[in-house]
Amino acid sequence: MRRGCRREVVDVGALDGSARTRLTDELFRLYEQIFVGAERERFEHKVTNPPARWTRIQVTRNEDGEAVGYCAVHLFDVELRDGAHTVFRGEAGILREYRGSGATFGFGFAEAIRYKLMHPFEKVWFFCVLVHPSSFHVLSGRFHEIYPSHRRETPPKIQAFMRDLADAFGDRRLKAGDPDIRQGGSITRDSEDETAFWRACGKPDVRFFLKANPGYREGHSLLTLVPLTLGNVFLTAVGLAARKLRSFCFSRRERTY
Repeated sequence: MRRGCRREVVDVGALDGSARTRLTDELFRLYEQIFVGAERERFEHKVTNPPARWTRIQVTRNEDGEAVGYCAVHLFDVELRDGAHTVFRGEAGILREYRGSGATFGFGFAEAIRYKLMHPFEKVWFFCVLVHPSSFHVLSGRFHEIYPSHRRETPPKIQAFMRDLADAFGDRRLKAGDPDIRQGGSITRDSEDETAFWRACGKPDVRFFLKANPGYREGHSLLTLVPLTLGNVFLTAVGLAARKLRSFCFSRRERTY
């Protein structure tokens, strides 16, 4: 995190009406700086007042106390044809100069994994509709098992489940389009250089996202699912620990020269 910044966590359910309105106003002003196509009513429904069991929002503030980023995490109880499911959803945004190192999504991961460890026998999922390759890159790099992925084929049962979830949440399908691509409604404000960077990026997960969702610059979003099984959580933790260890060893080696 950039020096001078701090993070605060807001339990939205504990706010009264006026406090929730102030939070919505503040975060929507930030949202307008990050995304094109902002609609306050839709933002409020998705971020600060969704029909969730609970909502927690991590707000990143700069040294002047201004909101520069947010990660909203929601816990939903969803009833589908195969039974009840616990589903985490998240929305995140951060100003360009404060981006890097998964600065926003880390909070969502931690909340979902913490819940799973407290409820090991529940069917728990982390479900996103991703509008930008950077978001997909962060998730793909964090989790061992994620769908869709360049590392493995998506089983038909998982694919059907993702579509059912998206329909249950009201994520709009494109007319006569791929059912795995939805109309996200907002477009990230990328500069021409940033768009060119992602187009030229050679990372396998980024190239996979661009092939699967070529219309992301029009607000098209890719259905993305992380099964929060104990096995996936364990392997994800092992992978993260290994990366941190490699980074630590590399930094120490650099300091010795």
